[in-house]
Amino acid sequence: MAPTRLPLEGDEFTIRCDAAEAEMSLRAKPLNVRFTGECTVRVAKADQTDTRVDLELVAFQLTADLPDAGGAEDGGSVHVRLDDAEATSSGRVEQVSATSAGFDMHLVVGLCAEVQQPGGTVELVSEKPMRLSARLDHFPPQDGRCELEAPVDLVVPDTPEATVVQLQNLPLTLQTP
Repeated sequence: MAPTRLPLEGDEFTIRCDAAEAEMSLRAKPLNVRFTGECTVRVAKADQTDTRVDLELVAFQLTADLPDAGGAEDGGSVHVRLDDAEATSSGRVEQVSATSAGFDMHLVVGLCAEVQQPGGTVELVSEKPMRLSARLDHFPPQDGRCELEAPVDLVVPDTPEATVVQLQNLPLTLQTP
């Protein structure tokens, strides 16, 4: 059963994230990986009608091990995190309707990433913020699922025309401890 009230302004909580079947490409090579991590959100503003809260993302990080087929650019890991330089990370949670127990959650996350492989490390930034959405039974989520609204391109800052990583499908399972 959903709580009768959304969290109050200033409330902060951590959400565990797991994307067991994430789809991405690394240098145009398709990969299936498992991202795990967490995000921390704070209620920045609560609507007086108790039907909407605006969120501020305090932290966001996901990590995946890359498959190792034995090549020079195989294996390693990718670390995706909140881009501290971007002021684009925010969120919103709204009650679906006054008679419904569900909530719609939308997150906009400015990202940066680090790909670590045997040949070295590459720092990346997202071309556009990542947009995630979910229909949740509870908020904070107890067992919700969040999806990418569109693929996310991660590029080297000095050469934004070349996509190094593209997150294509990121089915995140969300749980609040």
